[in-house]
Amino acid sequence: AHWMNKSDLKFSSSIETPLAIPPRIHVVIKGEPLQIGNVTAKGIHTILELPENVDPRACKVAVIVASADIGSEPSGGAFPTRALLLVCQVQQSAKDSLQNSSRLLLQKGPLRWLLVPWLVLLLPLIVGSAMGPMALLGGAALTLASIACLSFLIAILIVILQ
Repeated sequence: AHWMNKSDLKFSSSIETPLAIPPRIHVVIKGEPLQIGNVTAKGIHTILELPENVDPRACKVAVIVASADIGSEPSGGAFPTRALLLVCQVQQSAKDSLQNSSRLLLQKGPLRWLLVPWLVLLLPLIVGSAMGPMALLGGAALTLASIACLSFLIAILIVILQ
């Protein structure tokens, strides 16, 4: 931790998108020589593997000051230290959207029966939003058409019952 906090460090990152394996981000930290036991290093090179549904070009790598509690330090308590922060946006797949919707339907209680018709109406929008912008527009249009048809059928049913 002393090396990370007291050294004048230079951070760099690069993106690697190989075809066969998930995308990776290489992070290199260089500064004054780091002595660990009998080994001296000029810096640290680490590789961060990303999930497949992450666009590595949209990821941001930054150095932040964080509070850490490291037991090997003499103070024994939390102290500020520099840390590497990686922020990436994960895109939800259509499969994940459907799994989340099915979890909502499997809950017990009367609320489930109120949610079923709305979920059926919103299903094209939910699936379309995870597939891309054109599918989102198509899903939104289909959802609006479904709501209009259901409203029309309910209005006819009310008129017949009167």
